[in-house]
Amino acid sequence: MSQIQKKFIKDQAIDEAKILLLNDGALKARNAADSADVSLLKLDASDVLKMLKRPRLDASVAAVSDDADVITKVFFDEGVTDKLGAVNGIATLDSNGKLASAQVPSIAITDVFVVANIAARDALTGIEEGDVAKVTDAGAGLPKTYIYDGSSWIEIESGSDVDSVNGQTGAVVLQSDDINLPVAVRAATEVQAALVQLDTDLGAAESAITALEGASVQFVQEKFVLGAGDITNGYVTLANLAIAASINAFVDRLAIHATDDYTLSTVGGVTRITFAGSLITVGQEKLSAGDVVRVKYAKVAIV
Repeated sequence: MSQIQKKFIKDQAIDEAKILLLNDGALKARNAADSADVSLLKLDASDVLKMLKRPRLDASVAAVSDDADVITKVFFDEGVTDKLGAVNGIATLDSNGKLASAQVPSIAITDVFVVANIAARDALTGIEEGDVAKVTDAGAGLPKTYIYDGSSWIEIESGSDVDSVNGQTGAVVLQSDDINLPVAVRAATEVQAALVQLDTDLGAAESAITALEGASVQFVQEKFVLGAGDITNGYVTLANLAIAASINAFVDRLAIHATDDYTLSTVGGVTRITFAGSLITVGQEKLSAGDVVRVKYAKVAIV
């Protein structure tokens, strides 16, 4: 059947029930040059309406004002694209999915670094204005705190705190030698201290002389067969108060020596010999139960 010529179609002669496109066909229109038919839209095999030609609103069409209105690229550019990253516009994300730093206002976030010395402070990297460095030893063992002003470190003054006293830090205890007193004052202080010590020493000497009046020196020898308790305790106790310089001690007839092999103490008015050194450590010289200790010494006998 031949095509219907448009001149034979009257105005309003075709209603909506008369236009039907079959077999995935497209609604077409003749181009302006009258040289070809242009497909406009169609309903595809999945019943999806597809536009086959990009539409463009005429300048006479009013601006978008309703949610159902179709928008143009110009409208989208003006409403979205042109405002990306712009002042009073829309913030954008960088390649890491974070706000671009150029679009974030400066925020003072202070980092605090604790370093051992000035060299370690100056070696810090990635520092920013406002960062703080606590230097444990900024010189002479003194701690100091600095703030970075963007180009250099500025010391944060510690107010009225005292850094040192007479060159000393920490818990300072001053002696007379530490204070620049007049020589006469220092000499008088030292003489007074010497006189006090002399008086103490004279008193002790007088007491010792009084105790020795009518006394005599006697020589004593004691023998100890060490038992398990002596080994555990690590000492033997003499029957008397011995004159320390007179003590001669032997283990199985081998001499042992003060300081290296034993120490002396007075317990309950008598002398105690506490074993030391190799006598109490692991080895051939270590004492064991059954060893014989002999001690010869002098004592003061009051007549």
